[in-house]
Amino acid sequence: MSQINETDPIGASLLYGRSVFEAYTSDQFSSDASYRRFARNNLKSLGLMNPVESHAMLYDTIMLPESEVSVEDRTHGCPQPIAEIGIDKLGLCWIDPEALREHFELSYFTEMGLGEAFARPFLCDPFYGLAIVPVGGRWVHASFTLDWLPRRKAVIGDQILAYLRDPSRILGDGAEAARLFWSDLVDDPGRTALAQATPAELRIDSMDQLRDLAIALKQKLALTNGNSKVWFRGQVSEYLTLDRSAAFAQGCLPYANVRDASLVTSLYRNAGQIGGERAAYRKFLIDIMAWESAAETVFGPAWVDVPLYGDFPEAEFGDGLEFSSTQVAYDKNGNVVGGRTRHTTFAKSAWQRGLLLQQYGCPTPFLDVTSSIDIAHWFATHKFEGAGSSPLYSDHSWGGDDLNRWPTIYCFILAPRFHPIVESTRLNSDDVSTRVLRQHCGLLGGGGLLARNYAARYIGLKLRLHPSLAGQSKIAIEDLFPAADTDLVYRELLKISKIGTGNQFPLYGI
Repeated sequence: MSQINETDPIGASLLYGRSVFEAYTSDQFSSDASYRRFARNNLKSLGLMNPVESHAMLYDTIMLPESEVSVEDRTHGCPQPIAEIGIDKLGLCWIDPEALREHFELSYFTEMGLGEAFARPFLCDPFYGLAIVPVGGRWVHASFTLDWLPRRKAVIGDQILAYLRDPSRILGDGAEAARLFWSDLVDDPGRTALAQATPAELRIDSMDQLRDLAIALKQKLALTNGNSKVWFRGQVSEYLTLDRSAAFAQGCLPYANVRDASLVTSLYRNAGQIGGERAAYRKFLIDIMAWESAAETVFGPAWVDVPLYGDFPEAEFGDGLEFSSTQVAYDKNGNVVGGRTRHTTFAKSAWQRGLLLQQYGCPTPFLDVTSSIDIAHWFATHKFEGAGSSPLYSDHSWGGDDLNRWPTIYCFILAPRFHPIVESTRLNSDDVSTRVLRQHCGLLGGGGLLARNYAARYIGLKLRLHPSLAGQSKIAIEDLFPAADTDLVYRELLKISKIGTGNQFPLYGI
């Protein structure tokens, strides 16, 4: 762990960007556009991006307010049925082509013959990372989640073309994985092709049933030799995406025939703050930077140690290798007897900071999941009351026969080689965060400004919890949120006032 100062430490690597935002007031810029460009450039220099889907996962204001889109461009870039329904009602947004070119390598789209489509403002579905662009008299849906595609191709091989021709399957990775590994649980020949592209649901009536099922789910992955693992996420309520069936019926959004579960990550649930009114946006940026600084101070630079001359595990942590150093041990005869190569990496640093921010109070582009079914059950049956509230969580009870209103545990089949998942034990330096250890957590990446509901594509199974499962957990809140005398990270974060009550995302614990 890095040295912690007693007075509001700010990580040196983030100090410049933070100072810039504190030095300039929002009224010093001639227009909203100039302020967005200023914010965008500073955030880019700080590296505040998701390390998994680097193209789609920007913190910056790549979205363009409709008021800044000319009538001519709106007519050119918006299908008539969408215009009639309203882009706001469909959750769509305009993208600034200038901002796109500052961050995005367009060669992929050029190869597809779509390069010219991005010369003018265009519509985007920010929940799935899909651009809606006019090409040769037709509308094309082009994906910003470029890093996802080669990973998916590695899994299904020659089936990739048929897969890409079916919009429902494209957003159903988890459902397909569940049918492969858990076929006796989820495979129903009577289900339609569309239903098979969506996660199956199981009713859970007792804790014994829940635990036995979790064991069975894990056992069925034994044939992967540990390369795939079951992860869980418990929620008091299931939230759904917008009902966009009208646009689907008009042929505009061919993948909107299903209302998916909404797993929009915490940073993007209130995306209106991003690029919104300038004073509020400035406050938003500074508060996020304060958290990033705190995480940098607590964890310090991240590295990955591998055997002597070993390669950096890019498949697990993404790119962003900064530098490498090698230490070699020799015996008295000059023979190599040991050693290791240490890779220092921006990517792991981003994951590591994301772990701390996600677990202690700051919104991130990551989704937290757990390897423990008991902990998933706890979060599904306890309501978060808010930072600074007493109690921090309260017991949740429910009733009725509508399974869709029951608490839900999502089940994922994830492998670091193919999916944006990192286990907390790979990030938690020297086990300093007891909270992270107690919650057996992992981070599922991919969520971002242009792909906010990215994680939902990996849901394999939904477990609906019967009302009898309320109050059945034996876990105390102190077990999951240990006090400062037990949790070193929490103790050090409490010393940093800039992530306290003045921050719109205050540190929380008990």
